[in-house]
Amino acid sequence: MSDIIDQIKEIDTAPKKIRDFGITFFVVFVLIGGILLYKGRTFGYVGFGLGLLFLASGIWAPGTLRPFYRTWMGLSVVLGFFASRFILCVLFYLVLTPIGMIMRLFGKDFLNQRWDKEAQSYWIKKKKRPFDKEQYKKLY
Repeated sequence: MSDIIDQIKEIDTAPKKIRDFGITFFVVFVLIGGILLYKGRTFGYVGFGLGLLFLASGIWAPGTLRPFYRTWMGLSVVLGFFASRFILCVLFYLVLTPIGMIMRLFGKDFLNQRWDKEAQSYWIKKKKRPFDKEQYKKLY
């Protein structure tokens, strides 16, 4: 939880960031207003008005948008925190766990973790190759 609070405290509130925020919200509100007007709803003019307000504030007075920007970015930090953990849990339990269970059912052991009581050692010997300086330049 302190990680979220630290990230929220470190939100960059430079005027350029707030200006970009104002322009982005201008585009969003104008698109919403345009869609509403296209569907015959006069409420779309409010979208245009809000869009122009965000554009003007973002360009000429970015400081006025600072509280909105901090709130919006704080919300994005919180949502990102929970969304990433949710997605990773879903991935693990709905993809990786069933694959692991299926591999166990079929007796696969990709990591060679089974004990072999007959084996003297588990060391895997590699073939000797002549020294080549190029192999160290491109490791992957």
